Amino acid sequence: MTAGCSTLAGSSPESTPTPEPTVTEIPTPEPVVTETPTPTPTETETQTPEHTPMETESDLLAERRQKYAAFNETYRFLLRDTGTEVMILDSQAYPKNETYHLTYQLNASMNHSEKVAIRRDVAISYIVVADSWNTDEYPDKDHTWLPDTVCLTGVTSDGTVYGHNYIRYNWAFKYNEGLWSSLVYMGHYGGTLEKGPADPDYGSNETGADPDYPEPYDSVCRGT
Repeated sequence: MTAGCSTLAGSSPESTPTPEPTVTEIPTPEPVVTETPTPTPTETETQTPEHTPMETESDLLAERRQKYAAFNETYRFLLRDTGTEVMILDSQAYPKNETYHLTYQLNASMNHSEKVAIRRDVAISYIVVADSWNTDEYPDKDHTWLPDTVCLTGVTSDGTVYGHNYIRYNWAFKYNEGLWSSLVYMGHYGGTLEKGPADPDYGSNETGADPDYPEPYDSVCRGT
């Protein structure tokens, strides 16, 4: 063994440990839940059907009364404008029964021909109005403006009844349409005559055997 020299057999520099990598755990983000709003149903506006007011009986009568007033004015004007100048004493409309009553004067001093002429003018004046109001000349008027029945009473100056007659609208219509002659029209009108106390032939009324013979005046014009 040699002094002063020592050697450590198998000796090596101290080894440094390799540091392990630090693993940082990244948290997994929680999924964000987006709330989907529930759609609000759209309110559909319900259309309320329009209410059409129904015409009541009172409305119908009021309308008819207005129309008959126009007829009364026109009819009376025509009667005053005839050659005989019919003297009108009274007139009244009855819308519920679709009738119109007119009272005119027949003086005792008149002869038979004069009385016949006045009664003729009363009948013809009605068909004149009916004919005019059913044409394009009066587009705002029609048959509803005309009373279905015109009841006529001739009286003397002291109020004694000379006679009653009536006219139907459909008679005037048939005449104006050429379906009836003037003879047929005036025949129906004359056939309605109910003689009064002022007529010299009072009490001698005749009844027709023809089925088309007009109904008696009493059954048509009374109580209306």
